[in-house]
Amino acid sequence: MHNRFVIAACAAILLSPGFSMAAADEATVVVSATRFADSSLSKPLSVTIITAEDIRASAATLLPELLAQQAGIHMQEVNGNGGISATVDIRGFGATAGQNTLILLDGRRLTDMDQANVNWSSIPMSSIERIEILRGSGAVQFGDGASSGVINIITKSPGSGDQTVVNVRSGTYNTREAQAFLARGLDGFGFALNGSHYESDGYRANNRARQTNAGMKLQFDYAQGSVQAGIDANWMTMRMPGFRQVEPAVNRDDLATDRRGTPTPNDDSARRGNQFSLGWRHRLGVGEFAVDYAHRTREQWIYSDARQFARLTDMTLDSLSPRLRLPHTLFGSKGSFVAGVDWQGWDYLAKDAVALRLMGQPYSKVDARQNNVGIYIQESLDLTDRLSLLAGARRERQKLSAINTVDAGAVCPFFWCPTVAPADAGNQWQSAWELGGRYRLDMNLAAFAKVARAFRFNNVDEIYETDAAGNNQFQFLRPQTNRLTELGLQWQTARGSLKGSVFQNDVQNEIHLDAFTAGIGNTNLPPSRRKGIELETGWRPVDTLRLNASATWTDARFLSGVLPGTWGLMNNVIAGKNVPLVPRQKFNIGGDWEFLAKTHLKANLAYVGKQYMDNDEANDLGVMIPAYTLVNLKLERQVDRWTLALATNNLTNQKYFSYAVKSQFNATRYNAYPLPERALFVSAAYAFE
Repeated sequence: MHNRFVIAACAAILLSPGFSMAAADEATVVVSATRFADSSLSKPLSVTIITAEDIRASAATLLPELLAQQAGIHMQEVNGNGGISATVDIRGFGATAGQNTLILLDGRRLTDMDQANVNWSSIPMSSIERIEILRGSGAVQFGDGASSGVINIITKSPGSGDQTVVNVRSGTYNTREAQAFLARGLDGFGFALNGSHYESDGYRANNRARQTNAGMKLQFDYAQGSVQAGIDANWMTMRMPGFRQVEPAVNRDDLATDRRGTPTPNDDSARRGNQFSLGWRHRLGVGEFAVDYAHRTREQWIYSDARQFARLTDMTLDSLSPRLRLPHTLFGSKGSFVAGVDWQGWDYLAKDAVALRLMGQPYSKVDARQNNVGIYIQESLDLTDRLSLLAGARRERQKLSAINTVDAGAVCPFFWCPTVAPADAGNQWQSAWELGGRYRLDMNLAAFAKVARAFRFNNVDEIYETDAAGNNQFQFLRPQTNRLTELGLQWQTARGSLKGSVFQNDVQNEIHLDAFTAGIGNTNLPPSRRKGIELETGWRPVDTLRLNASATWTDARFLSGVLPGTWGLMNNVIAGKNVPLVPRQKFNIGGDWEFLAKTHLKANLAYVGKQYMDNDEANDLGVMIPAYTLVNLKLERQVDRWTLALATNNLTNQKYFSYAVKSQFNATRYNAYPLPERALFVSAAYAFE
């Protein structure tokens, strides 16, 4: 497969007549690769940069949709309302994608010490300056949880220039949204404000969601550097429609009979969070120093009436990241040495009750502390005008302790109070490293190669278990490790680009929910391997037309092993089986055509291949998540300072779902989570002078 890819990629590069032979644009900057500003074409990494112009040219209305248009990225969605509950998966981790893809906002972690999803709707599209995607990279720079890669969302700073933009949108399912961004600067001082509000009834019953965000950045630039401070706040409520059940043995098919219905009409959730951040950049005589500090809080509750379960979690994160870059000359070659330290300290409290009104006396509490400290070094070296090397290493420690208390006098679900999990603590060390090279074959074409090691520690939700007798316990699992190999070619001109890569990611001790093993909890899975091909291209044949496309082939399999099983589903052989929730093929085609002056037609077509359902590691359910094709269109017209648009999502009215889970108790039953059919939206934006 790899040989066929190399031949095809080389042929595509050499035979593409639309690509001019202009010099490659080295001006695009990426900061995630070294945590300092660098040319995106000088590193042996699979990097994609989505610029503000790319965002404007896209038909996507949600951030996860935009990311899913890129090679190697798949989106799983459960509730289908504003992208609030979406999970983004890089290179085929399936059900554990949320813990293996590290999400950053301005270089600071959004991925937390529990399994809570990143709230994508808390990041307004209007506030984004660019997005940097590092596939298979980031463990040296950022540590725990970057097993498949890093997505760094960089918001607009006061240095973006004076601007004020207000955007409103309305559409199907009683959807309403407003966003605003303002930036001003004067004599080295600048500030930026952003705010947004989204609300929608959603596609399904009990699917209403509301999201409000506000943020402010202050920046002071001086001769040797800059200081930046930021404050962000967000608040969300979301009703949870739950599953649609299918069980052919009893002639039940909720997808056919009541697709938009809900078995959980009273289930809901809410989240609110705040963050204060402070950053300093200073140019020294011998190099550059940077330090970032952040204090973030998150309060979240979830309530399920059918399960008689309510949970309230409070989490606080403090992080500090000083680092230093020293340019130098080594054996006559230009180089750059980066060294840094990362510290994160989490406080976590989870309270469980039968209902939210009883949260004053919860029947169970888990109080946890987590402390991560990592130190890393990285060396970049330009050996010749054509050849550059990158090498780095990281050593990180995680300390996690947890205490459980149970109040037997409280109201317990179904009149049964859980047992107390004995207090426990874990102290684990892991290492990451990477070694890569990039060789420029000519002024437009370069080849790159990389080998790397990444790791992931268990989080607080993954250690809180029950044993086979139903007794609670804290169980610390072995750290997950990944070994990556990657080869690629990249072509870059003034009018177009083409990049292809092949990769193989071998995973040991993958941390995963094992629904079959005796007891309910997480486990270290047998070895698995992800390998694949990624292609992405962009082409601008004329100034009025932008085209882009991506293609991904992923083969994710378990190499060996048997899951013991229980409840009549015993001894599930998974050796050679496909990893669930990983489509083998994924293709995307998009374009922005200015067919009349200041009038654009933007379109995107996405195809996602079939995939095995969650819990179906044995691949024996006999039913898969069907393949689906989505078409989004957007017609946009600029009139003076107004930008008016009409958009449709899912133009062909596909009845699809991207997540389903096999029953733990019945060999033929599964639950699916249907997503919206065709929807129409109108929007208007105004740019003030």
